[in-house]
Amino acid sequence: MKVGFVGCGNMAEAILCGCLGKKFLEPEHVMVCEIDLNRLAYITDKWGVQSAANKFELLDFADVVLLAVKPQTLPIILSDVGIKAIEKRSTFVSIAAGQSLSQIEKMLDHKVPVARVMPNLNVQICEGTTAICFNPLVSAKNMMYVTDMFQAVGSVYEIPEEQFSVFSAIAGCSPAFTYMYIDALARSAARFGMSKKLASEIAAAAVGGSAKNLSHSVSHAWELIDQVCSPGGVTLEGISALQEGRFEVVISNAVKACVYKDKNF
Repeated sequence: MKVGFVGCGNMAEAILCGCLGKKFLEPEHVMVCEIDLNRLAYITDKWGVQSAANKFELLDFADVVLLAVKPQTLPIILSDVGIKAIEKRSTFVSIAAGQSLSQIEKMLDHKVPVARVMPNLNVQICEGTTAICFNPLVSAKNMMYVTDMFQAVGSVYEIPEEQFSVFSAIAGCSPAFTYMYIDALARSAARFGMSKKLASEIAAAAVGGSAKNLSHSVSHAWELIDQVCSPGGVTLEGISALQEGRFEVVISNAVKACVYKDKNF
């Protein structure tokens, strides 16, 4: 299949990079439409993909159209392409935050196949976590193709659309929470004489290893916590300090804030 990228910012480039690197896509099967001509020149030169003069040229080319523009730009992009999409039988794939399948269909003003996808920043290293859902018009073949595209850059979860706001909070936003946590560990270590750079590397390695351990374990998170905590030991002292500081409540409030914001985007 041929894939067109409408917009090619950091997230879209990460998806493109991963798909090309895994040989899921070949450069000659990719076309990019980007309003920033300097950015367009950078993308086409770096990745060897084709450039589109406008969105209609891209629609003539692409079987799958990845919409990678800001949510407020979507109505402008989609306002007059519905008929062309029906003629081409294109499948639209939106990664725009907070934009539902029904909203995208309304912007197109025609019944066309639409997928909604929510990747996170870790697609940059092909370790992404992506949510996906489809409207009823997407064929089984195209559902598999779009799913495979994002599996090339990480893990994919097909979930009900009503759970996308929750997914956005715990997968889309949580990398920022995790970076903040790692930075706090590193800054705290620096107070005791360790260089912040070294502390950041150590904390990142420990967090990454802990995440892998949990994902491969049959144990619940608290069972693993208990394995680390010896009675009267150092870790238990730290856990007690986190609980006194309402660590779990703070995380829960952050997730709640993200869900509410996404639902009212």
